[in-house]
Amino acid sequence: MTPTEAWKLEKDNEQLRARIAELEDSLRGMVIIAELKQARIAELEARLEIDHCYQIIDGKQTRVEIPPNERGQQPDGIECRNETIKLLDARIIKLEVEIERLRKWDRLRQEDIMTLGQEVGKLEAALTEIARAPDLHPDGDWSASSLVEIAHAALRR
Repeated sequence: MTPTEAWKLEKDNEQLRARIAELEDSLRGMVIIAELKQARIAELEARLEIDHCYQIIDGKQTRVEIPPNERGQQPDGIECRNETIKLLDARIIKLEVEIERLRKWDRLRQEDIMTLGQEVGKLEAALTEIARAPDLHPDGDWSASSLVEIAHAALRR
């Protein structure tokens, strides 16, 4: 090998070593980024509550870690929350229907109370008529049919 060739070979080797160092630095940077991303993924999986589950082991509720490759098979916290919201929405609808039923029932009871109040007023008038019956029947006719006739007359008014 000639000195020029040796010099070129040494120069090429230097360039290759520099490029290898750049690539190693770049690889170290990528490893750091990958580790940060893995940490962020682990944090997000924890927030989604798919990194663990609870099982009954020896009669006690025990937290069991879910391996990363199985985590997509479990319902996550968002899916569970959405299902809970659906159940709560259905319960709200049932309660709104029940509230409306009770309001209607209350309106009917109020109408019944008004009707009963009117009937009580008529009965009070009938009792007043009966109490004045001696004036109405000076001959002293206190028979049941006579009292019913007085009450009916008062109720018709």
